[in-house]
Amino acid sequence: MERGYLVKRLADLVDEHRETPVTIETVDNEKAQSASRGYDVPHMSEVLRHYEGCADKVCGSAMDVGTRKMAYTLKQRIGRDRTLSCISSARSSGAAAIHPVTTLPERGFFAPPTILADTPTTSAAFRDKTFGPCTAAAQFRGKDEALAVANGTRYRLVDTVFTRDRARAHRATRELEADTTWVNSSNDSDVQVPFGGVKESGLRGY
Repeated sequence: MERGYLVKRLADLVDEHRETPVTIETVDNEKAQSASRGYDVPHMSEVLRHYEGCADKVCGSAMDVGTRKMAYTLKQRIGRDRTLSCISSARSSGAAAIHPVTTLPERGFFAPPTILADTPTTSAAFRDKTFGPCTAAAQFRGKDEALAVANGTRYRLVDTVFTRDRARAHRATRELEADTTWVNSSNDSDVQVPFGGVKESGLRGY
C-alpha cells in the first residue's frame, strides 16, 4: 500500500541521512548530541518501521472535506502564554525561576527554558502540564510525602525514581500511580513496551 511504502521510505531516509535529523533534534531541543545520535533518531526510525505495517490496517481513507465544510488550523501562541503564566504564578507563590538560556530567537513564539526551584506543590506549574520548556522542583521529607505529592497530580503519564537502593525503587514503582516508571534513567523505552497513561494522561496502557 502506498502509505506503508511512504512510511518505510521515510525510515530509510532517516537512516541514510542520520546526521541531519541528529543535528535538528540537538539544536531544536537543546540536548546533548550523543542523546540524539544514540537514542532519539534511531528510535524515530524504529517507530516508523513499527507503524509501517499499520498503514493498510486503517479503515476508511483520507479525503478532502468537500465544498460544504472548511477546516483550518489557527497559528496562535497558546502554549507559550500558558507556560509564561505558569512561571509567573509559581514565582508569585515563592518559587525561584532559573533561566539557563536567556537569549531567544526574535521571530516566532518562544518561552525561555525555565527551572522552578522550591515550587509550591499546589501551584499550576507543579500540578499541571505546561507543554513548554519548564520544569518544577520541590522538596519532600521521606518516601510517604514524595509519593503523596507525585500521586496528587491529575496527570500521571511517567515517573522517574533515582536511588541507590534497587529494592526501594521497585517498591516505589508499585505505589506510584503512573503508566511508566523509569529507575535511574529517563525516556529510556522501547516501541514494543505498552504505554498509555493514568488519570488525565492519555489512555490506559495499550
